[in-house]
Amino acid sequence: MTSKLKKYSIEKLSDRQNVALAKKEYKQFHEGDGVVISDKQVGYFSESLKSDGTTGMQAYAITPCRPSVAHSHPENVKEVTIIYRGSTSPAGINSVASAIDFFNDWFKNDLPAAEQVSPLAGGIIGGVEGALSSGPAGIGVGAVNGIRKSEDKSPKVVPPQFTASSKYLKKMMKRYPNAKFNVYGHSLGSMNAQYAAADTDHPNRINKVLAYEGPNIHKILNSKQRKTAKGLKDRIFNYVDSKDLVPLGYSTGAAAVGWVIHVFSKKSKKGLGDQHMWGGYQFTASGEVKVEFDDASVKGEVKVRMHDLMSQYRSMSQKGV
Repeated sequence: MTSKLKKYSIEKLSDRQNVALAKKEYKQFHEGDGVVISDKQVGYFSESLKSDGTTGMQAYAITPCRPSVAHSHPENVKEVTIIYRGSTSPAGINSVASAIDFFNDWFKNDLPAAEQVSPLAGGIIGGVEGALSSGPAGIGVGAVNGIRKSEDKSPKVVPPQFTASSKYLKKMMKRYPNAKFNVYGHSLGSMNAQYAAADTDHPNRINKVLAYEGPNIHKILNSKQRKTAKGLKDRIFNYVDSKDLVPLGYSTGAAAVGWVIHVFSKKSKKGLGDQHMWGGYQFTASGEVKVEFDDASVKGEVKVRMHDLMSQYRSMSQKGV
């Protein structure tokens, strides 16, 4: 199969192709399976889906060469791509293992993170908790307490999957000491990607980070991690669809991890679930994602300019300029 495919660098993928690569996080692949994007061979899964049973963290590692070569000569691997998997949806529960994944993803990680990054989310979650503990009468009190907790300036609680994701990236960096790293993630995977990049001990080895439709975790980072994230800003691209309910905490002027790119999206006819799964994204004929222009915000325009420059760079690279 692979002999008929043209080998291609992940670095040269268009926005549409990057989304196609990120979507592979939700599929089941095995060690040695080829990674094919638009009939182009971009690498191999160097191991089957890595799962942390305690936290629910799931990730793939991709190398340009076959696993047999990568594992026997890791010092020769020059590029590694990590893809963090997003949350297991209720519709995806079809076994005990998937039910455990759902519990770990949502109750140990998603909800605690959302409660910290957005007062609105904290109020909703607090209201639900109040209703569960003391009936309808507890909704109002729970919502108020949830908002107060979200706005509290006390030290944040880092969801366990964030820490596990950081450990995984560090482990891969140690395994492949001479490689540069690309990091992808969607939804909960986006938060994992943001955190792992911000917590790295080797920011100079981060090539790019593409985070899709995840909440803004900047509030959860400590001062050292925020400093690292700031240094990596021009290599982190955080895509947000305003019609998606999941990307919380990106209000105007809010500090964020990387460049926040507001996607010029359409409303999905398939509902909110599809909207979250890139269903509203629109692309140009050349495969670049359409983004919103904010004429009232200089920062917003700079973000768009940065995105345009990266798109032009990819286009020139593909043409061999």
